[in-house]
Amino acid sequence: MRYIILLLLALPLAAAHDIAAEQSAGPYTIQLSTVPDQLEPGAASIIVSVLRDNESVQHKTVWLRLANGNKIYLAGTFETDETGSVSLSYLFNSPGNYELTVEVDGDRAVLPVPVHGQYLLLFGFLAAVFIVLALLMDKL
Repeated sequence: MRYIILLLLALPLAAAHDIAAEQSAGPYTIQLSTVPDQLEPGAASIIVSVLRDNESVQHKTVWLRLANGNKIYLAGTFETDETGSVSLSYLFNSPGNYELTVEVDGDRAVLPVPVHGQYLLLFGFLAAVFIVLALLMDKL
């Protein structure tokens, strides 16, 4: 019985993961991070960092496109700041497997940006219900 409880507790944790990604685009390394780490529909910050030889690339023009399938949600040219990053705030309306395309000097990287639904909250609630039921059954 205890193993079943542990398994139920592990389900929400297994579904939650950090979506930070890194990919090469020619001589550049593109790093993606988000706030919050686990994206769900709602406001989020997307941070794209451009590195070359492990050093940030300041004041570099980059082209970004956020898409989900054939639908493009955001596209434009941005300039990295003093830290070699571009920060964007975006309101995700629905869950899905978005992709962020980053182009620097004609070299492209495509990074996954998964936006999950509200299922993590549901898994947590169901796990709590099963734990309470298991504890009650042990007392009977």
